[in-house]
Amino acid sequence: MDPEVVFKMREEYQQYKLVNFNTNFHKLFEGIERDYDRMVEDSEAYGHDVACLEVIRANDAPKILWRKSPACELLKHDITNGRHLQRTPKELQQTRPEYMAFDLKKFRSHIYQELDSQAKREFRFALKKIRPQPIVRPGRLPVDTMFYLSKEHKYD
Repeated sequence: MDPEVVFKMREEYQQYKLVNFNTNFHKLFEGIERDYDRMVEDSEAYGHDVACLEVIRANDAPKILWRKSPACELLKHDITNGRHLQRTPKELQQTRPEYMAFDLKKFRSHIYQELDSQAKREFRFALKKIRPQPIVRPGRLPVDTMFYLSKEHKYD
């Protein structure tokens, strides 16, 4: 489009000189062309990256989440029964096909994680047994005495 035609289209353009308007108009169009070319290049690069990602994902095996797999519950059961004491992690992994879906390093870390979890759970339950029972008076709600004895509680 001709800059003079655009210049005459609106009254607010009349406050500028035609020479300045013409220069600014051409610079604006150059910037738009440059941005458009960059946008086309970015779109092509993005399309290429998406195509590469689809190829990579098609070749990869789907990732299995440990906590949603049957191997998670089976490992808890095996550790509870002491099967981990009789075998190395590698030998234990080979006992069930569900375990073989995970590499040895990940499987080994889940063995240690479950052992740690069970030990902490036993410790918490042992503490719960020795904790004094809350005082229950007729017509009142039980009071958690450990809450009031703890350092975290601040008296108002």
